[in-house]
Amino acid sequence: SMRFFLDELPADLPMSDSIDQLVVEVTMLVPTALVAVLIARDAIILSDIRSFTGARTQMGREDAVIGLRKAFVTAPLGGAVRACHIVASVIHQANAPAKASMDLVLGEHCGSLIGKGGSNLKVLRESTGCQVKLERLDPVLGGRRFTATGNSVAQCTTACYSALRTLLQDQAP
Repeated sequence: SMRFFLDELPADLPMSDSIDQLVVEVTMLVPTALVAVLIARDAIILSDIRSFTGARTQMGREDAVIGLRKAFVTAPLGGAVRACHIVASVIHQANAPAKASMDLVLGEHCGSLIGKGGSNLKVLRESTGCQVKLERLDPVLGGRRFTATGNSVAQCTTACYSALRTLLQDQAP
């Protein structure tokens, strides 16, 4: 049930301030081999995500890079984060790796996320306990790949949420 995944969402996420009300399109990277798990008729996960989070989630038709397909999640930030959390939880359960991870494709302008000399990325690592990696602009992906790896999906969700909030700060009303 979707409720199970949302129960694992950290209690302090998402917040309900003006930044969480901004409508965003978050691009996640999903292992191609696990796309069927998300769109299977008996699982109906993508349609359930909308009813539980208010987020529209669509899978790209082709691999963005070998072995990964884009998932586009559109909603106010709070709903988008909940939807990303569910997708990452399903992937983690199906894959059962030792570590959890979440991959996003961010825009090319990530200076506020990086901070002077990488200071904001360092704070993000320290505050969430996740390993975070921001790769250089990849024209194939259409942005910069941000990966959060941690001991739980909840930990990765917190890191991705914090990264997205940092990038949206300037756009908040």
